[in-house]
Amino acid sequence: MIAHRLSSALLGLLTASGVQAECLGSEDLTRGVVVAYQTGDTTTIRRTGDGTHLIEERYASGDAPWMLRAWHGIYFVEEWQIDAAGQREPGTTLVVEFPIDPARFPAPLPGLGWTGQTVNRFDDGTSREETTILRFSQGEPLELSGCTYSTILAELRYDWGEEGGLDLRYLYLEELGTAILQWSEFDDEETAPLVPVSLGRATK
Repeated sequence: MIAHRLSSALLGLLTASGVQAECLGSEDLTRGVVVAYQTGDTTTIRRTGDGTHLIEERYASGDAPWMLRAWHGIYFVEEWQIDAAGQREPGTTLVVEFPIDPARFPAPLPGLGWTGQTVNRFDDGTSREETTILRFSQGEPLELSGCTYSTILAELRYDWGEEGGLDLRYLYLEELGTAILQWSEFDDEETAPLVPVSLGRATK
């Protein structure tokens, strides 16, 4: 009876540690992680060889997916649409130029932020100046797939002057070392918040 109880207790500990081992960390970004949202949309995030994060957004609506590239998953430097063959769609690439090397930006921390002039370079040769405003504050813990992640709230605004602007809200998951989209809204438009429902390892 005592041996049985010890075996049960040991099994319980092994099971508990097995569950904990499934919680994701920054090392999982090498293969990639997948965030699923209540809408049915998914986002896959992978760390590339140069240290940037490649972010693939796919939509339940069937709209063409988008790829974004960012330092720490939050300082965005490039985006483009993906065609039916999985290739870069011509005419959709946008490159964001910063006045300093964005690789030098630190990982998000509460109280930090950055405001500066950036330039959008489109692949048709045109460009647009913008003001980028980024602020970090302490976020609430986020539970996904049985794991609790500490978060930093990242509020981002791209301001294009008379053309309006775009506001975005991300949650930077400290244990993971990348950010997931929580909300976005163009001026004079309403957008429902995105509710993440699961977080797992990418399968391919």
